[in-house]
Amino acid sequence: MRTAAKLLPASINRNSAFMATVNEGNPRNEIERLKVEIDELAAKIESCRKFILAGRIAVAGGGVALIATLVWCSPLPNTTASLKSSQ
Repeated sequence: MRTAAKLLPASINRNSAFMATVNEGNPRNEIERLKVEIDELAAKIESCRKFILAGRIAVAGGGVALIATLVWCSPLPNTTASLKSSQ
């Protein structure tokens, strides 16, 4: 059977074990530390969301550019016929 320590990444296990020994008997310090950590992680999530949005905009722009290139470069069927008939 796996223990919780094996399921968590090593950095979390070490940090939690260290903080448990430092803050042993004082849960208010642990709560305050967790609030700060939550705020830091929320900022990282917001940064990631901005990169995701930028990536989606880039993909959409690339798709539009590809379609525009295909439409621009492909000759229209009626254009060549109308040029021949006007001569």
